[in-house]
Amino acid sequence: MNLKRITYKNRAVYIQPDLPYWFVPNKAGDKVLQEFLKNKNIYKCMEILNLPVSQAALASENFLNHISNKIKNKQKNYNDRIKYTDFSYPKEIWFHITNRCNLKCVHCLFSDYLNNKQEIPFNELTGLIDYFNSTGSNIFIFTGGEPLLYPEFDKIVSYIHNINYNNKIAILTNGLLISDFIKKIKNNFNVDRLHFQVSCEGIFDEYEKIRGVKFDNFLKSLNIFQENHLNFTIGIDLINENTEETVAYFLNIGIKNFHFFFHIPEGNGKNIRKINIANISDKIIKAKKLCDMHSATIDNFSSIESQVFTYSGIKHDLTSAGIETIAISPDLKIYPTAATIFQDKLLCGNLKEENFLSIWQNSNILKNIRNFSVAKIDKLKNDPLKFINGGGDLDLSFFYSGKLFGDDPFIELYNELIKYLIINEFESLQIDRYKSYPEILFESGDKIEDCGKKGEIFLNRSNCLLSFVTNKGMAAVQSFYQNAAVNINKDILNPFIDNLNSAKVPKENIVKSYGCGSPVTLSNIQKGEFVLDLGSGSGVE
Repeated sequence: MNLKRITYKNRAVYIQPDLPYWFVPNKAGDKVLQEFLKNKNIYKCMEILNLPVSQAALASENFLNHISNKIKNKQKNYNDRIKYTDFSYPKEIWFHITNRCNLKCVHCLFSDYLNNKQEIPFNELTGLIDYFNSTGSNIFIFTGGEPLLYPEFDKIVSYIHNINYNNKIAILTNGLLISDFIKKIKNNFNVDRLHFQVSCEGIFDEYEKIRGVKFDNFLKSLNIFQENHLNFTIGIDLINENTEETVAYFLNIGIKNFHFFFHIPEGNGKNIRKINIANISDKIIKAKKLCDMHSATIDNFSSIESQVFTYSGIKHDLTSAGIETIAISPDLKIYPTAATIFQDKLLCGNLKEENFLSIWQNSNILKNIRNFSVAKIDKLKNDPLKFINGGGDLDLSFFYSGKLFGDDPFIELYNELIKYLIINEFESLQIDRYKSYPEILFESGDKIEDCGKKGEIFLNRSNCLLSFVTNKGMAAVQSFYQNAAVNINKDILNPFIDNLNSAKVPKENIVKSYGCGSPVTLSNIQKGEFVLDLGSGSGVE
């Protein structure tokens, strides 16, 4: 065992970093583990338990063996991610569609290029969309500049969905031009197929100071998003001193989805003061608690939850840049991510000189990115949470240090949020069984945030866009059953609960099993009768 002990709110969490596998022991278990990790002597462990000698010996041995077996069953040599990833073609295409913008924000990453009005020509853009669609790419993300300034952007959006209805589209926008765009598109297109990430740093005077336009103008545009039932997230750069207040304001006017940008010091952003990570941690945890009270989400937390609350042994190893995602600039050059567009050091190729597949397969920049792994980065060697936090973001590492990976300054923040999520979830379960016997109270796999997560290696998304707003019907179903798993819902109790009693299963677990398939049994189907199943399998019927 190579267990590492970390704490949050005076509660210990143990991590086997290389798996990863984590667990929360009770206080007796914590005492045993601290003693064992210090002396590797099981007899010393016995002495600290308030039990008769024979019971202490058996309890200590069983506890330590249980942990050891958990680790041995998952232990594998792991050196890099390239063996586990498919990079035959990217799944997600970012288009920096135009350099034009209707604002001049004080923190703008691309402020040096706004005077250059270049944008991807319409015919070139549709040709690229056709090509990527034919290779299986199904996520198209538009940024800039301001994407809604692009001529006939409504036709581009319609075109993507006309060639494949299942394609996803995300638009990163300041939101101020939404009125004209919706007028053009809403009568001949299902706007539920779109996701908007609407950037907004602060409210009232703070917004106006950063954006240079009236906050009332933004609120009018926001009202159009709401009136037209558009899927959107409010994106807040953490240069904002008043994150909690900003979130609270938007919650009170009915906004339910938020994203936090971790600031990139490039362009005008170079002039922004250094961010105090300790202050950010406190502010965004308070914002998270506010969102929980309003059944709202911050996708940064949702993303980290999917990394924490997953099957034991699943590794998160850096980002999907150059493996599943790629970015294209207005002059048709290829870069690993949207944020690194125009960075000469990370230029992968030029579509005016070479076809995409050749660049994708032969770029030394992309090969270098794919060969990186958390397991190979010396600076992360002693981080016990490295395969949970995933080693950080490529963009943040590059812009803060010039290195592709390993120098994301927000790693410390991610780790604080990981610890907060584990302990907060543990405390909500109110588990407290044996006082004197060492045991594990909560561990990897006890809660699964994403049941569809299969495989051994996962790649994190870029911080620019962490999620799409979930289909509203599916979100309601997910929320309903998530809540039912924690708090007993008497309206959906299993009608055969009396037949499920078992001495080995706690009563509350039996009650909360609810029971799939019970309507079939209740209908008293007879041999020879036919059944028509009208269910979709996802609960939205």
